Amino acid sequence: MLNAKCPGGWEQFKGFCYTSIFPEQEVELLVAVRACQDKDADLLFITSEEEDYFVKDFAKTDYLWLGMKREAPDESWKLLNGKEATFNKIVGYYYGNRDPWTEDNCVQINLEEKKWYSIDCNDLAGFVCKRPLFN
Repeated sequence: MLNAKCPGGWEQFKGFCYTSIFPEQEVELLVAVRACQDKDADLLFITSEEEDYFVKDFAKTDYLWLGMKREAPDESWKLLNGKEATFNKIVGYYYGNRDPWTEDNCVQINLEEKKWYSIDCNDLAGFVCKRPLFN
């Protein structure tokens, strides 16, 4: 396992493999989650500042889904697997005439601004899949 490599089309970073299945296409969150599951991977979740920088350089769309959400505005952010999100850089909500405290329960990165925003889960964004190197 010392010489483990990511499969073709995946990029390695700090013990994980990353790929963008539809590099320039923006999709709904559930489409992104299912596409990653079909590759035995998770929708991207970020656990460090280094990984945040890596992903922002790797992505090919203006907006990118992150694999975290909350069930209600007064609840904490969790990864899609139910674990607490230990790394969180959400700076606010993003555009529209909605009440972000009641409708924005998912997270995207605005890659132009390089900032994380809470956003409506029905919005569209690009996505990256992530899986452990030693799968």
